[in-house]
Amino acid sequence: MSWRGEEWKNGLPGAALNAVTKLEQTVQGLKREVQQKTFQVDNLTAAKDKAKAEADDLKREHGQVQRD
Repeated sequence: MSWRGEEWKNGLPGAALNAVTKLEQTVQGLKREVQQKTFQVDNLTAAKDKAKAEADDLKREHGQVQRD
């Protein structure tokens, strides 16, 4: 059952329409929050990968110095 846009809201009682509007606003807020959290996770993952690469480089350098 497919509804076009906002048509399904036509004829709803005022209280139901207010409840639907509130839920839609909540959904939009949660979608923004998910986007922000995803962005944060991506940034933290990139920082972790960079730190790991730097640590691996330092280990490699330390190993070479000990051999010399």
